[in-house]
This record gives sequence, C-alpha cells and structure tokens, in this order.
Amino acid sequence: MRRLSRHFFPATTLVPAGLLAGLLGLAVVLGNWREPLLAAAPLPLLALLFGRRRDAPLPPGPDALFVRGCLLYALAALVLAGVDLLVQVRLAELLSPLATNPIEGREALKGWLLRTGQAIYPGAEPAWPRLITLYPPLFYIVTAACSVLAGPGLLAGKLAALAGGMLLLAALFGLGRLAAGTLVGMLAALAFFATPEAGVVVACKPDSLAVGCLLAGCLAFAAGRARQSRRLLLLSGALMALACLGKQQVWPLAAAFGASLFAYRLSWPQRRAALAGLAGTGLVLAAASLLWFGPGLVAQTILFPQAMSGLAADNSAASALARASAYLSGHWPLLAAYAGWLFVCGLRRRLPLPDLLLLVYLPSLWRTLMWSGSDTNHFLFVSAAAALGAAALVGTLVCGRPAARALAVLVLAALVPVRITLHGPSALSLAPPQAAVDEATAVRAALAAVPGPVLMDAEGAYLFAGTPDFSRLRLYDAFETDLYDRLGLAPAADSPMAADIVKRRAARFVDSQVFISQKLLSLLHLYFEPAERVGRYAFYRPRPETGLLAIPVADRVARTDGGWSAAASEAVNVRNWGSYIQAEDPGKPLTLTYAVSGPAAAGQALVSYCPRLTAPGQTVTVVASAADGRELARTTHGFGDFPERGEGFDNRTQFAFRPDAAAFAVRFELTGAAQLWLNAAHPLVVGAAESGAGG
Repeated sequence: MRRLSRHFFPATTLVPAGLLAGLLGLAVVLGNWREPLLAAAPLPLLALLFGRRRDAPLPPGPDALFVRGCLLYALAALVLAGVDLLVQVRLAELLSPLATNPIEGREALKGWLLRTGQAIYPGAEPAWPRLITLYPPLFYIVTAACSVLAGPGLLAGKLAALAGGMLLLAALFGLGRLAAGTLVGMLAALAFFATPEAGVVVACKPDSLAVGCLLAGCLAFAAGRARQSRRLLLLSGALMALACLGKQQVWPLAAAFGASLFAYRLSWPQRRAALAGLAGTGLVLAAASLLWFGPGLVAQTILFPQAMSGLAADNSAASALARASAYLSGHWPLLAAYAGWLFVCGLRRRLPLPDLLLLVYLPSLWRTLMWSGSDTNHFLFVSAAAALGAAALVGTLVCGRPAARALAVLVLAALVPVRITLHGPSALSLAPPQAAVDEATAVRAALAAVPGPVLMDAEGAYLFAGTPDFSRLRLYDAFETDLYDRLGLAPAADSPMAADIVKRRAARFVDSQVFISQKLLSLLHLYFEPAERVGRYAFYRPRPETGLLAIPVADRVARTDGGWSAAASEAVNVRNWGSYIQAEDPGKPLTLTYAVSGPAAAGQALVSYCPRLTAPGQTVTVVASAADGRELARTTHGFGDFPERGEGFDNRTQFAFRPDAAAFAVRFELTGAAQLWLNAAHPLVVGAAESGAGG
C-alpha cells in the first residue's frame, strides 16, 4: 500500500485548516459529527473537471487538500467524541467503587485473592470459598500486580483491563501506521475508542488483555516481515501465546496464526522464529500455569466450558442471531466500510493477519453468542479489526482517483460517531461518583454491624476485600455454582453452602442482586427471611423458629431440628408421583397428617408448602390442631388461587398459627386431583418458635 504521507501533505495548510474549521462549525450547528462528511463526500469529484484524461490517475490537486481537511476533521471529531466518552462514561466507570457489569466484582476479587496466596481454581476442598473460575489466569495475574499499588477492590482489576486497552490502542496505531502512515494509525485507534465495545477497557474483564496481546502479536508480525527481523517474528509468536492465557476464544486464533506462517511469504528462518515463539512460549506458560494453579485450572477453564455448551436450554441459534443482528444494526456503517476493505484485500490477493484472524474468529464467535450469558465484550475483536480495516481503506482510497477520494470521505463518515456533545477541559473529574461512594460506605457499615459468619456471592464481595470483615465471609461463585449444579458436577443440595443454610449457621446471607439460582433462592426463603436492604445488596437473617423441619417426601420418617420433631401420623388415599402427591382415588379425599412435638410450648408455628390445582372442584385445605384434636386454625385453597400451568413449586405459600403447646398436628386434605408438591430441593416445611424465642 502506498503510504498516505508520500504525496498527501502539500506545503499549503490553509485550505485543510480552513476546511477543518468549517466542518467543525457545521457539525456544531447540525448537532451531528457524521452529516458534514456525508454532505462533503461528493466534492472531490469536482477535481475530474481539471483532469485531461479521465482514465489516468490524477496528481494531487485541490481535492487532495480537501480530503486532507476531511481527515483532520474526522480525527478532531473522534478526539472530541473520546473526551465526551471519558467525561460521561469511562472515567466514572473507572473510578466508581461499585461494579457496573455483573461479573466485574468477582474477577477483581479473584485477582486480590491470588495476591494474598489463595487458590482461585480450587477443587472440592476446602468447602469455602467455593470458587469456579471460568477464565485463564492472565487477567488475575495482572490484577494481582496492580493491587500492589491500587489495593483491593475494583480499581486494581480496572487498571489491569486498562493496561490491556492501552496495549490494544497502541497496537491499532502501530498497525495503521505501518499500513498507511501516522494519521491512519491515529484514525484506527480513535475510531475504535469511540465504539461501545471499547468500554471493556475500563471493565474488570479479561477481554482487553487478550485482544491487546493478540493485536500486539499482529503488529510484531507485520513489523518483523517489513524489517526482515526474526526477533520481532519471535516476539509475535510469544505474544500470541500470551494472548491464549487471557481467554479461551483466542486459542483457535493462535492455531490459525501458526498455520498462516506457511501461507505468508517468509523465509524458513523467519518461519521457525515465529513458530518457536508461539510453541515455546505456549509450552512454558502452560507448564508454569499448571504447576502454579494445579489441575483445577484444566477442569474449570477447559472441561467446564465444554460441558456448558451442552446445556440446550442456554444455547440457541436464536440468541446468537438476535445478538448479531443488534450488533449489525448499531455498527453497520463501520462494518460496511470494513467490507470494502476486505474487497480491496481480495482484489490484491493479500489479507493482513488481523483480518485473517477475524475471519477465523467468526465461527467461534457465533458459538459463543449462542450462550445466554454472552455480552458485548465478545465483539471487542470485531470492532477493533473493523476500525483498523476501515482506517486502512481510507489510506488506500485517498491515494487514488478523485472518485476514490470521495469514497474515502464516506469511509471517514462511517468511522465517526453520530452524537455530538462538547465538554470543556474542566469537565474532566478524577473524583469517584459520590452516590457510589456513599452506597459502598453504607454497605460496608451494614456488614460490620452483623456479628458472626456471613454467606455471600463472590460477585458482590469485592467491596469487603482488605477489610476486617472479609475473614468472616463464606464466598461462592453464584453463576458458576448454579451451572455446576445443573451439569451434575457439584450438586447444590449436597454442598456445604446448602448445609449451612439449612442449619442456619450464618448470621446473614447477602445477595448482591447479580445472580441467584431459583433452587438456591427457594432454599434460602425456607430458612432465612429478608432483613436489611442497602443499595443493591439484600441481607437475609436466619428465621427465628427454634425448629424448621424439612420434609422432602411423604413418608413416615421422623425429621428433627432444634429439639423438635415431625412425623406422619396418618396417610390416607396418598399416591406419590415423585415430585408431588395426589389422591390415589380422586373421588375420595386425600388426608396426610403430621404430628409435631418439641421440648417447650411453641408460641408461633408455620407450615410452608407448594399446592397445585388444575381443574374446578379441586381444593387443598391445611388444618392446624392441638394434641387433643381441637382445631386451632385452617386455610383452604381452591381452583383459580394459583396458575393452572407450571409446577407446584412456583406456588409456595405459608400458613401461620399459634399452638401455645409443645405438641400439635398439621393435616392436609386434598380433594379431586389436587396436588401437593415436595422434593429435596423444595420440601414441605413445618416450623415452630418456642415462646419468647421469636415471632
């Protein structure tokens, strides 16, 4: 490619400067960065009037000065748009003590745990913390290093992501500069920074480090080819291997890089250098990671994602299509310009390495987008490569005919954002958002006021890292724990967390409102009740009942808790269908009675159960009676009280009464084909609070 600087900068600067000022003024009047370029795009065609031969390339003329002014305007617009993003979004996200993305907190926390010597890829033991780390360790290692300066909390993780983002921007600048000069390099970096995906550079996610290392490897490869440097080619392979330590989606790209070495024009010594960097560094990093993190690294970063792809309910082509369509609708000008660049590459029969890797990435991207939890960060490499390709296309077109220069202005219009918001330098604030600071302080104070151990999801525990209260936290990865349960890798019902909830061994259960599985939430509501609510954090305290007797199946086995016991004393016309019971003969009522007794008089009692009624005439009646048969209270549910469809577990309800005695009975009467649902995850529960022990 002819470099833009070769014949693009005449001595005259007044025309480009005047055009720059005029376009900026027009943008302010229109309130739009893109429209001035769209309006100006046809003007270079006027240069055809000065050409004596339409079929010959024209030397730089008035249209060259015009296009230079448009390029300077595009760079100015992108700089101002970048300042707008910094003022309104990026700086606030970087400095905020609260996470803006659901997974940010746990990723930053794991970096701090790594720094303190704790395992982030543990096996089944110890019981706490229960961490399941999906990503390879590069981000956590860099976060641990940043925490030496930034301390615990989100900032260290955001600085790690920012380091990856700076590397990514530098690589885009270098690749653009190699392709067509300094201005094109600036255009590529600034155009990417203006995309929504660039927000990942201030989020606690591993993507920016992985893509930054990948593009840095592409830059080293391009520079090594241009300079015939085996050292740079060796470095390119090493950076590709390092990128593999950032995220699994890079692995097929590293393999494609290795294969592409036999397609690009390289001498055998150069090819061997790049392969040695890739394979040698890869083997060293893999061995070092296994020695440091143990076999849990393989189980959680390789075997676990493979198992996740088998969950049909969470993987669908419809989800991938919806996300891809949303990305296309928001980025179609950029992608159209990038398609033009690929067309030019096809005509030349030369495909730069970033574009080759992007084409290899697309099938795995589709597979990733099928996952219900995928986010916009997976488009980071797409936006970066598209910005680079579109900027390179500008560098190609401005050196062509006037018609090509007109197309260059259209491509510039595709690179600049639409929205215009201007800020003065004083608008840049390095203070964290006060509302977020106040909320973080209030949450820490609320936890400090709670004595004893606390169960908490790792997604929200980052606020307490490095505080005296952190040692009281029993942490679990909320999202991955649910997936492990659904995959059968670690059933939640048999976990130490479930045992701690059932036995009410924690002073509080804290949910940061990021994610909690329905199975865990159902269990939690049986043994804990809502307490404090501070910001996004919901606190639950143990229920006050002395005994909470969980009955997972309608049998005659006695269940005990806190000195109280419950056992079936009467079962008539009962048929067990696995997850629910129903009358054996629907023409006769079902009766199921539990006798409950304890060491002291119960001032308050409750029954928690899951009925389901599917047709008129069906009823579920719950009767509480004293030991002598005297009725204390009753409640009846009829058809229409609950949804007809779904499971009975969705209809959990509670019935409270006052026994004022150490023994009482609870009787269920079902008519018609009414159902009473219960199993190990959703048991029938009888609770009793001794007088003076709570209400």
